[in-house]
Amino acid sequence: PYDPRADFRDYAVALSNNTSITDCNKLALLIYKAGQVFGADVALGWEGTKRGARFQGDAKGLAQDVWRHVCGQSSTLNLP
Repeated sequence: PYDPRADFRDYAVALSNNTSITDCNKLALLIYKAGQVFGADVALGWEGTKRGARFQGDAKGLAQDVWRHVCGQSSTLNLP
């Protein structure tokens, strides 16, 4: 059976071993993955808003806002 915790853990481990992207990029990708695996998380959204991102129940939008406002990137984050 599908285990969302294992899915998220495996994704996080793979990201942590990826040296070709920045830690901030990894953070934004983890936010997006958390939204896919666990659904919209209000606590995660609240933490993002405290750091300048907008959260409207959409993890993809939150990941993009973290990428732009927390990581300081002007480009669009390429999400799977």
